[in-house]
Amino acid sequence: MTGKLQFNNKSSGADTYFWDFGNGQTSTDENPIVTYANDGSFLIMLISDNQFNCSDTTFYKYEFIFKGLYIPNAFAPSSLSSGAIFSAPVGVNLKQFKIEVFDNWGHKLWSSVALNPLGKPSESWDGKDANGVLLPAGTYMWKASATFIDNTDWQGSDIGKGDYKTSGTVTLIR
Repeated sequence: MTGKLQFNNKSSGADTYFWDFGNGQTSTDENPIVTYANDGSFLIMLISDNQFNCSDTTFYKYEFIFKGLYIPNAFAPSSLSSGAIFSAPVGVNLKQFKIEVFDNWGHKLWSSVALNPLGKPSESWDGKDANGVLLPAGTYMWKASATFIDNTDWQGSDIGKGDYKTSGTVTLIR
């Protein structure tokens, strides 16, 4: 997992720059883009110089946290591909999490609040009801809520249209 940050340099009167991003990477670009591979606290340094060899240094402590939650929209329990066998939510750095799956009549079929120590959902729906009975192929509803370790709430899944939803459908393929 990686994340990119675009820096916006607010220096005035400078014509050369040296950035140290606190992760082993440096740059001499005015407005660099840097890639972070891990969560953490990073001390970012910028040294700006002008034509008269006058320099100024500034520091900024940045807390970088990967966070996200994705709920799949289809799965096939009888598939030979291990990634398609369960409807497994994918997330990182979750502090609290809840997912529920319902049939078309609103009956709860499955729910989970389980997270592993890395804040990732650790349970998945196997296409069975609460009694362990295999359900038929079809479309089922899910509803989820989550809070990340930085205490921000998950706004929902975005299907690419800027329309975030905390509920949706999952198709069970047999």
